Amino acid sequence: MSDAMPESAPQQTHWLGPMLVILIGTFMALLDSSIVNAVLNRRIAMHTEQLRSGVTSWNPNVIEFAQKAGAQLGGLAGGGKTVVLAYLQALVAKAAYVQGIDEVFIVSAALTLAAVIPALFLKKNAASRSAATGRGAE
Repeated sequence: MSDAMPESAPQQTHWLGPMLVILIGTFMALLDSSIVNAVLNRRIAMHTEQLRSGVTSWNPNVIEFAQKAGAQLGGLAGGGKTVVLAYLQALVAKAAYVQGIDEVFIVSAALTLAAVIPALFLKKNAASRSAATGRGAE
């Protein structure tokens, strides 16, 4: 750690660097998790609404699915359509969650990329500073 500090820096400030790294890291982890939760909740709600609009009892695809399910189960009487609609709604909820997770992954990847690019420049700057002072990494 002393290699990163200039010669003229007082010895008492050596604790400040690691403390700031821990503080900023903790803050960014909290911020990232709140961003991820907000994006996930909004996207799940949006996808659920979009997908559920197509799952109705008068949709021809739903009617065909209900008939096929009824044939495979030996006929669904009366409440069979309700069972099929409930099953399809559960599938919609799962699909919406998966689509939300996909979009959270994209946002997380973008945030990571946004953090890595400046970190690469910091690493290069630290290496060039140590080369300029004549000290190598020990």
